[in-house]
Amino acid sequence: MSDRINGSLPTIYSRTSVDTLLGLECKTRVYTSRGDAARGVATIMSDNGEYVMPAYILDEGNFVQGVAVSDDDAEATLILTRRCEHLIQSQLAERIDYWERGRSGHIYCLYEKSCGAVVFCGDGDARRYLLIRMNAGHCGLPKGHIEKFETEQDAAIREIREETGVAVRLIDGFREVVSYQVSAKTHKESVYFIGCFEGGGVVIQESEIRSYSLLPCLEAREVITHDNDRAVFDNAVKWLAEHGI
Repeated sequence: MSDRINGSLPTIYSRTSVDTLLGLECKTRVYTSRGDAARGVATIMSDNGEYVMPAYILDEGNFVQGVAVSDDDAEATLILTRRCEHLIQSQLAERIDYWERGRSGHIYCLYEKSCGAVVFCGDGDARRYLLIRMNAGHCGLPKGHIEKFETEQDAAIREIREETGVAVRLIDGFREVVSYQVSAKTHKESVYFIGCFEGGGVVIQESEIRSYSLLPCLEAREVITHDNDRAVFDNAVKWLAEHGI
C-alpha cells in the first residue's frame, strides 16, 4: 500500500484510479538496484495531494509508464521509465521479472496490446466462424493480452485456447491491427490473425465469457458488436476467398 503524505489515494486500484497516476513525473529514490532495473520509492503529486509509493525504476526513469497491481487490488507499485519509451504490458513485465518472479497480478499502462484471430472451421457452405459473447455483453472475436516473452502469434493461440478450449492453427499471410483508446490515458492495439480449428471442442472460460456461437459468414458479421471487429472479420473473409481457402 502507498504511504500517504497528504490527501488520500483509493485502496482499490481500478483502471480509473490508476489512470490518475499514469503519465506523471516523479521524484525517485533508489534503495536497491541490479543493472538498469532498480527498486525504490517515488514521490508523486496529484490533485489530491503528495504521496510516496513503491516503484520499479527502469533506466533511471521518472515517468509513470505503468502500475503493477496485486491480485487483490489492494497494493500498487509504479513502473517508471523514461518518457520516450513506449512499452506495452508484456515488455514491462519482462523488465521487472527479476523482482516479481513467481508473483502475479495486473499491469495497467499507457500502451497495451492484445492478440487474437478470426477463427473458423469447415469448408464451403459448411464453414462456421467462432464468436464469443463477453460477460460485459459485447460479442466479438477471441483475443487477449500478450504475456511476457510471447510472440503475437503465440499469444493469439494461447488466448483462444484459454477462452474457448479450441486449438487453432494460424494461417500465414494475414495480420491486421486495430488501434483505439480503452481509457482516458491508455492506448491499445489489437492484433488479429486468421486461425482454423485444429482440435478440441468449445469450452468457454466462464469467468470472462457468457456464451459462444459458431455461425455462417453473414450471420456472424451481423452479431459482432463493434465496427472495428466487423471490419477485421470482413477483411479476413475476403482474404480467405482471394487465396482460395
